[in-house]
Amino acid sequence: MTDAHRIFVEALPASWVPSFLSGRGFDAAAVRHWQIGYATKDAHWLTEQLRALGHSDDHILTVGLARRGKDGNLHDLFRDRLILAIRDAEGAVRGFIGRRTDQATGPKYLNTPATPLFHKSELLFGLHEMREALAQGARPTLTEGPLDAIAINIARPAAHAAIALCGTAITTAHLDLLAAHANLDKTGVVLAFDGDHAGQAAAVRAQPVLTQVKGPVTAVLFPKDQDPADILRHQGRTGIRQALQADIDLSELIIDLALQGNETKLQFPEGRVAAARAAAKVIATASSLHAARHVAMLSSRLDMPVELINQILIETITAGIPGHDAPGSQAPRLADEDFPDPSPTAPTAGAGTSPRPSSDKRHHRPSQGPRRRTP
Repeated sequence: MTDAHRIFVEALPASWVPSFLSGRGFDAAAVRHWQIGYATKDAHWLTEQLRALGHSDDHILTVGLARRGKDGNLHDLFRDRLILAIRDAEGAVRGFIGRRTDQATGPKYLNTPATPLFHKSELLFGLHEMREALAQGARPTLTEGPLDAIAINIARPAAHAAIALCGTAITTAHLDLLAAHANLDKTGVVLAFDGDHAGQAAAVRAQPVLTQVKGPVTAVLFPKDQDPADILRHQGRTGIRQALQADIDLSELIIDLALQGNETKLQFPEGRVAAARAAAKVIATASSLHAARHVAMLSSRLDMPVELINQILIETITAGIPGHDAPGSQAPRLADEDFPDPSPTAPTAGAGTSPRPSSDKRHHRPSQGPRRRTP
């Protein structure tokens, strides 16, 4: 893998990659630091060079650098792509991720397939490169793509250490890797995802795993169709810094996402109760340190008494205890029907509580989107 990486890096200057990166705000120092490379269009370019260095076809196939075609010949996996190395915690190259040009077809990012060396659920792009920043207290900041991580690290080298998941959901193994390099009880974790539907869904999926983190777990959803690299290109480092400083508690974000788009249902008492039950599932799995703030926020957003929100939360928690039936658990599950569960692994709450009557719709406070913390 070391030989392959060297070959990729040596091919960089004559490719389209330097101008592509420069146009997105990535300076030469960043390109050198991240040892970015390039795979040419030739289907046999890498394989032939590795053979010349003494690597067997079986080895080239085993580490995922080529595939055997129908003609029986080896064909390079990465062709005409920007290449980034994915290292383990000790710095050894375990695999690669390649990005195509914006004009090309096919997957935007292509990972090394699963091999004896490479399991993407157990590796994080940038962890080795950012290990010193993590040790000095920078907040681990998880992104979806590797160029997003590099863009954030260019803008916030001391405050944030961005690391990419590279197309996979966060796992307990990922948290163990982070915990080996950072004090998560103090720094917590930041999610920095795109603001589109896929990014929102990724944030929701991450929440159950991140409940293991005792430190603050916050999220930043970048504007739709603007990833960190786009922001770095158009707004510079200041734009990324401002976005990261406006992070909010992950549970609050998920609650807001659950309420968005359901303003019509929230005009009716039963709709607000259903919304409260859906949100209670998120609150029940979040840190108890933030429960009071979440309850107060939900009470304000739904125009319901704090006592009633607390009762629904208690029912939600007790409904998740084996052998314990929460009061009213046989009533219709409006939360599941009207407000799809934003956290699939959270327990299901029972019904059986009525909201405060409200005939004056002027007091209704519909969802206004995620509330951001003042920088």
